[in-house]
Amino acid sequence: MIRPLALLVCAFSILFVPSAALAKPKVALTEIEGDTRGDVRAAVAAALDGKELSLVNAKEVNRAVAKVGKVADLTEPDLKKLATTLEADAIVLAKLEREGGTKSLKFRLYVNQAMVKGFTVSFKDPKSPKFRTLLHDKMVEKIGSAEDADDADEAEPEPVAAKPTGSAAKPAKPEDTKPPKAEDAEPSDTKPSDAGSRKATKQVAAVDKTERLEVRSSTAAAHPRSANLIPIRVDVGVSAVRRSFAFDTTMAGNPKDVSSSPGPGVRVGAEAYPLVLTMPASPLARLGLAVEYDKTFASKVTDAPVSQSHFSIGLRYRHAFGTSALSPTLTAGVGFGKWSFSPDGGDLDAAAQTELAKSAPASDLTVIDPGVAFRYPLNPRFAIVVAARGLLITGAGAIQEAASYGSGTAYGIDADLGLDIVLGKRFVARVAGELTQIGYSFNGDGALADNVGGLTDRSLGGTATLGVLY
Repeated sequence: MIRPLALLVCAFSILFVPSAALAKPKVALTEIEGDTRGDVRAAVAAALDGKELSLVNAKEVNRAVAKVGKVADLTEPDLKKLATTLEADAIVLAKLEREGGTKSLKFRLYVNQAMVKGFTVSFKDPKSPKFRTLLHDKMVEKIGSAEDADDADEAEPEPVAAKPTGSAAKPAKPEDTKPPKAEDAEPSDTKPSDAGSRKATKQVAAVDKTERLEVRSSTAAAHPRSANLIPIRVDVGVSAVRRSFAFDTTMAGNPKDVSSSPGPGVRVGAEAYPLVLTMPASPLARLGLAVEYDKTFASKVTDAPVSQSHFSIGLRYRHAFGTSALSPTLTAGVGFGKWSFSPDGGDLDAAAQTELAKSAPASDLTVIDPGVAFRYPLNPRFAIVVAARGLLITGAGAIQEAASYGSGTAYGIDADLGLDIVLGKRFVARVAGELTQIGYSFNGDGALADNVGGLTDRSLGGTATLGVLY
């Protein structure tokens, strides 16, 4: 059962995660209009540069822009030429505006040979950690989603020239011509040519609608919403499992080693980190709660139908190695759970029922399950998830009764390997393979324990779920 799922995970990795996707996008940041001293550009560059993005040298960008024209007048063909010259995946342009004590940056983005939807950031201090975090995460999101053809924001195909207002009949003087405000920007702005005899106008590459972001003092202003740092995630889907029993016995074939038929099931899971919503900067925001439930149907062992399920509820502590959608996360936790396995031999004859009780003993485990999970984003869309937890068994139910194998010790491990596929801001699919193994050591005081020293109870399976993110 695990082999097809493992092959599926490998196929996803090979088909959808090319090596080029793992490379950092190369970004060229131009001079910022209205930033006379260049300190805002420096702050923006510091916010963008990092593990997820690679910045082109500022002097190199300035030289390339100077050969094309002024930043404010760059057209889409100009930006295409710049991207080719600088070998850049993205060109970032911005305009600084001031209103009272608040400043705003209106960003225009040219990514992968096309304009994409820009955004505006309002702020007071460009050197503040909140400004850097907000800008960095938004830029990674924009550039990353634009690189993915399925999630890319489409640029307006045909810019429309700005209509004249006021005394349109009179020709405006060059010195009276002002660029439109950031909030009212049209898809393209027209400016008179510097050559007095020429009446041609120049279409400036722009985007007509932008998102507006604000850097507030409130800690809840910009809590993360990427798939690795979400406050709440709920997963629902299907599961499948095949169970086998192998005995440590001095008499070969007594009891027999048996396996169940693969059984389909349903899987439900959820994680919640509520303090991320109100105090994301606090270490307490890393604390969360997780629950999981799985129920298997239509499985049989030695012709007897089987009822099996498990659930777990516990605490989690999630640590992110960064603040962006590409930051790895390590989650540690501990929970309480129940694992139940119960064959129904009611329709079998007495001899078959005895054989069933020996070869596939019923159990009802009570467990404490400490564990860790590591999520590593390959790019904004795909992430590898590896998880393991111990099963500290405090009670095993019917298998340790005198009529079965009697007293003894039991221990186990549960391990997962999966692939997350982010399907936008609100959904993520996960395909995972799972291994659960429980080892028993018997003291020999049970009715079925003659010549039997132990048992290995192994389950191989997998899940395919759809998660909803909040």
